Parts: sequence; structure tokens; C-alpha cells
Amino acid sequence: MKKAKLTLLLVAVVSTLAHAQRSEPIDTATISKIKDEGLNRSKLMANLSILTDVHGPRLTNSPNYIKAANYAKATLESYGVQNVQLDSWGEEFGRGWELKKFSLQTTAPMNSPIIAYPKAWSPGIKAPINTEAIYLDVKTEDDLAKYKGKLKDKIILFTPTVAVKPGFTADAYRFHDTTLLK
Repeated sequence: MKKAKLTLLLVAVVSTLAHAQRSEPIDTATISKIKDEGLNRSKLMANLSILTDVHGPRLTNSPNYIKAANYAKATLESYGVQNVQLDSWGEEFGRGWELKKFSLQTTAPMNSPIIAYPKAWSPGIKAPINTEAIYLDVKTEDDLAKYKGKLKDKIILFTPTVAVKPGFTADAYRFHDTTLLK
């Protein structure tokens, strides 16, 4: 039974390929033009750099999203694309969010910076705060119940701390010319 199905599938694939080869000749001139355009006049990397390095990262409905969308629209129009328009997420999506500035550091037993980032759509604060940071070790609903009533006005850390070990060797090294030639 398996051999029959495999044979039938093989016949179908071969006949499809044979039909595809007969039905339409390959336009090598057009393919050459497409290759030439992509290899010699592509603006992909420049556009990608602007979308990722200048206007990124971005969340839906955020100021960076709007800047990136307007850039993409203007760029497409400059290429001659007509009727380029931005579609709205609508009112139901809600507010945007962007990270303007954030830092976290311990103040006791000594001052020390902590590498951390706020979760998207976290509420902002107007001034520095001095409060306790708690690692939220939650895997089940029962684990979450342990923290009930204990999280107000706390900084909540969601990932465990990572021990940073000192590095005594270079992160990268250069191969010798003879190795590269091989």
C-alpha cells in the first residue's frame, strides 16, 4: 500500500514538472534584468538599515512605528509606486508605547547598575523611585498566589539574575593568512 502511494506521488510530481517545462519557456532576458537590478542597484540594505537601526525597535501604534510607516510610504512613492496608503489599526487597538529612558540600580549595600528593560506598556513614572526589587518566580497559579498583596510599588524582575563571569580571552580572533587560503 505504501509503495503504491509513493509511486503515485512520484508519477504526479514528474508529470507536473514535465508539464511545467513544456508550458512556458524561460525568459532569460527578464531574469537577467532582475538579477542585474538586485545585484547592482538594490537599495534593500539602506532601507533595512533605516527601518531597523533608525526607526526600530517599535511596537504597534508606537511613535517609532508611525515614523517607520511614513518612511516606508515615502520611499515607495519615491520609487514610483502609486496609491500608497497607511492603514489604521483603529481605535480598538489602544495607546502606543515607547521607551524614552530607563535605568535601574541597586542602592544598598552599594550602588551598582542592573541591566534591565521595562516590559512593553509598563506605566511610566515622573521621578526616580527608591523601592524594593522582587524576582517573581512564578510557574503556576499557586506560585502567583504567594505574592498576592506583596507587589504594590515594587520593581518586579521576571527573569532570574545571570552571573557575569569575567572574560580573559578575546571574543574574536583572526585566522592566519595560510589558514584563510586553505
